[in-house]
Amino acid sequence: MTVRMPRDVYEGLRALSFANHTSINELVLRALGNHMASAGHRELVEAAATRVSEQYRVALAKLAEL
Repeated sequence: MTVRMPRDVYEGLRALSFANHTSINELVLRALGNHMASAGHRELVEAAATRVSEQYRVALAKLAEL
């Protein structure tokens, strides 16, 4: 698989991989894993918030009137 990126991003990854004694591939895999975990958590929180707001719609409307 090939990932295209600007030269400065590549150079930054190269320097970071050298400093951390790891491969660029490992850095990219970690970054993607972290991003996917974060996005998945955000989606779960948004779904829960939607579910709760629908479940307590009447109560929330009454509180808004106060």
